[in-house]
Amino acid sequence: MATSLRSLPSAITDPRLAFDLTLDPFYDGAWTGGSDAIWLSKAIADKRTASGILGQLPAWLRVEPEDLLASKVRREAVLDVLAAMSWRTVTQGQLAQITGRAELLGAEPAVLAQLWVHGLIDLGMLDAWGHGGAQQLLIRPSAGPAFEKDVAPRLTRAEMVRATGGRWGGAQQQHTRHNLLANHLALSTAAFLECGGVAGELFGSYADLAYRRAGRVPPVGLQKAADALILRTDGLAIAVELQVSVGRQLVNKVRTIAEILHNVRLEDSGLVVVFVVAPTASGQDNYNAIRDLVRRAAWEYPGPFADPTERRMFVARYSDLFPSRHAHGESFAEGLVAERAGGDIASPWQHTSLLDVIDTPFEPTDAPRIEAGMHQLAALRQTPSWLRAPDRRVWWVDPVKELGFRGLPRPVPENGSRPYPLGVARGGAQTTTMPRRLR
Repeated sequence: MATSLRSLPSAITDPRLAFDLTLDPFYDGAWTGGSDAIWLSKAIADKRTASGILGQLPAWLRVEPEDLLASKVRREAVLDVLAAMSWRTVTQGQLAQITGRAELLGAEPAVLAQLWVHGLIDLGMLDAWGHGGAQQLLIRPSAGPAFEKDVAPRLTRAEMVRATGGRWGGAQQQHTRHNLLANHLALSTAAFLECGGVAGELFGSYADLAYRRAGRVPPVGLQKAADALILRTDGLAIAVELQVSVGRQLVNKVRTIAEILHNVRLEDSGLVVVFVVAPTASGQDNYNAIRDLVRRAAWEYPGPFADPTERRMFVARYSDLFPSRHAHGESFAEGLVAERAGGDIASPWQHTSLLDVIDTPFEPTDAPRIEAGMHQLAALRQTPSWLRAPDRRVWWVDPVKELGFRGLPRPVPENGSRPYPLGVARGGAQTTTMPRRLR
């Protein structure tokens, strides 16, 4: 049974950001020719235009570079968009939802044009450039040193942390369809179900989720990351792996994840993994084959007797969660229902709700550590706008102490005749504080 997302109570309060007004990355016929978009970076566009391969660019992209950070309004918009690049690849609608900026849904968003001209993002189309309709635009971080060279040196420490979470991924190997479908699941969960937070691929590192979250040092060379991350309200981390086809690469990935779960207990890391299986662009369904791979890997790396690996590896059908365009199924509404091994002989797979604390219990050994991670994530700009919380840490204190000051530096009058100290509250004026972007 499918129910329109429009009929569900949503945490998104701006009606312009409603899901049914944006591109559905699965059901809108975007992938008839494969699973990637037609991407264009500024550097490639210049080369192709000069050689005649590419005709004239759209007028909104033929702009001169402007200072991205000069005005407060543009600075905020730029940092919001760059922070959303931790989701790796996003549709225009997803970007608008993450940032809370409906103006990004326009046909010619000026902020995106400037970020593209500066070499900070690549733009993609689902059809040939210059022929796409509204909201066909895709966005991903661009390769190259533009961020480190032109943006990072001009950010305060507070801005850098909120915008990047301490990491800037740039362009890496990306799978457009995987990213967009995983993002749709995470953002839908954040909007319509109760959860503690969601994040994109850049915050889905297994080194972080399995090891550092448990207070352990990760193995050298562990670089795998989930396609998206969903945090339950009690801190359980649900790593989303969007899968389509079966091959040697998938076999190795499933075995690696099983080995990780084998080595780290649930009560320490709070990590479970769900493989969400979507049909190929041609309609082939590999659900049963992928489910068997997961079961065999869990047997190979069984984990502790009281905390078996098979209890922490789940499989779900994308079409069960979202059975039609901008609609959800019972599997979604009941808290992301998925299958896991461990049943009896007659029924070896169990249906379990990932968001249900009874179906999937979690009692952390270090609850303050788990809660701290959730609070920190909520303060980052990559967090969808409706889930963000104020960053309560005072970021300027440490750098000021390193310079030898005990508090906010205030100049001392040269003649010593001033009747009151500089910066203190007086009359209608409040005590001087740090500029907001330094806090």
